[in-house]
Amino acid sequence: MATELHDTSPAPVPQAAAAAKRHRWRYLLGILGPGLITGAADDDPSGIATYSQTGAQFGYGQLWTALWMLPLVTGVQEACGRIGNITGQGLSRNIKEKYSLRTLRLLVILLGRYFYGVIAASMLIGLCLNFIGVNPIQALVFAAVFNGVIAVPLIWFVSRIASDRRVMGNARSGWLSRITLAITFIGMAGSVVAMAVSYLKG
Repeated sequence: MATELHDTSPAPVPQAAAAAKRHRWRYLLGILGPGLITGAADDDPSGIATYSQTGAQFGYGQLWTALWMLPLVTGVQEACGRIGNITGQGLSRNIKEKYSLRTLRLLVILLGRYFYGVIAASMLIGLCLNFIGVNPIQALVFAAVFNGVIAVPLIWFVSRIASDRRVMGNARSGWLSRITLAITFIGMAGSVVAMAVSYLKG
């Protein structure tokens, strides 16, 4: 009795289907890529030092704050992304056009426009810390606190530009975005004031 042989190899995938699958992956990576890169870049040394100290001091006691911080962070990121998408320009160029060159020059250090210069200066300062006896962990925590302080005016500018019809047209912020940005600004400003008062009182 003859035995029938069956071809069990997988059927070849049509080229059109394979191309469509590759296109879907590229589309997905095009959406997730900038967010993943930005999120990874935000975990800088000063942030990691602050996270580590907070975890060592409070454990998981402050983890609940992530629940109410997430929508606020999302609101700020959405507004920044919308500004860049609609105007085709970064925050510094929009500040220059909406306000003045003097305002931009005041914020240019905060925006880190000269990125590589900041990196070089940071490396030199880090090397100097080893010779002048400054605790590098405390210096990193101070840098994280400084980032939080300068975030207050930047959030204000983001809120104003994203709500300006002359800049954003019909894509300006809706009521939910404006409320989210306002709560974020008030929360950050209140935290800075509370931190300053606590520091002055010793």
